[in-house]
Amino acid sequence: MNILRLLSLGAIFAFSCAAAAPSLSPAQKLAICGKRTTCRLVTIHPAGTLQVAEVLFGVKDKPDDAPDEGCKTADGDDPANGGTEYWLLNGAKPINVLSLCNDGYGAAGMGEDSVTFSANRMVHVQTGGSSWRWDSTDTLSLVPLRILSQASCSFHNVEPNTGTLDQVDFVNFRAREIRKDPGATWSDADSDIGCPDVKPAAFAKLKPVPGAKLVAAYPLMTPGNGNDLGIQNISAGTVLGSCAMTLSTDGANGFLTFGKPADAAHAASLRALAVNSKTLLLQIYDPVAAPAPAGKSWIGGAHAEVWQKGDYDDSEGAPKRAEVGQIAI
Repeated sequence: MNILRLLSLGAIFAFSCAAAAPSLSPAQKLAICGKRTTCRLVTIHPAGTLQVAEVLFGVKDKPDDAPDEGCKTADGDDPANGGTEYWLLNGAKPINVLSLCNDGYGAAGMGEDSVTFSANRMVHVQTGGSSWRWDSTDTLSLVPLRILSQASCSFHNVEPNTGTLDQVDFVNFRAREIRKDPGATWSDADSDIGCPDVKPAAFAKLKPVPGAKLVAAYPLMTPGNGNDLGIQNISAGTVLGSCAMTLSTDGANGFLTFGKPADAAHAASLRALAVNSKTLLLQIYDPVAAPAPAGKSWIGGAHAEVWQKGDYDDSEGAPKRAEVGQIAI
């Protein structure tokens, strides 16, 4: 009798502690699903004090630009579906923070998605490609909804001299890049295929040559769509704000290739913004700029130099001196 009583109590306890399945309120379901009848809640992800609903659709409700057969699952397997959406539930109305339809993400059809959450953060990892393979990791804040950073890798799966790592900080508007030097000698061993294997510290303090057979750069970022819209309305003398790459002679930003770092009182700074492929804005501040000595070349005075090459194939390595032109300011 005692044994039966204990078993009964155990059964009641287990039943009372079973977690309720996640669900959407009628208003939330209407806002998310609308008239898409195949809409199904997969789960609700905790993101600190926030919640994000993951919903899956059937092929009937696939996006207009999706393949006829529908979207692949998150890991690229069958069966096909109508795509996955993520909705932030906090607030008066759900907000769509990410929509995915895995069409293979490239001719190889090996694309995958992975989405994870933490306190006010969403991390989306996507892979894809064909002969050129790539992966990207986007880190976003949910409130406010904005992308914070992106890390990516791109390489050719049969060319060991290719492989580029990019890190973009959208908050501070700064991009860093480390790639294999295509001018170096690379073996055909499979171990050489892929992106450079570097530690995070290499990006924290970027060097022109961060490792053997590697080169680094600060790519110029382009705001918006990179067109000329609005440029004609910018008044002369307008100061570039945070949406510009900053370089300085104190060694804190950019490559200091000659001389020693200047102290804070004497450090010059340069801000650069690539409006588009044909327009470069530069803003220079030098607290102790001095003219060139009388009768001497302007090279002896404070100036900026821009080196450029029209048609540049980076697979050939660094351009030769005779192939580039110089503009001095």
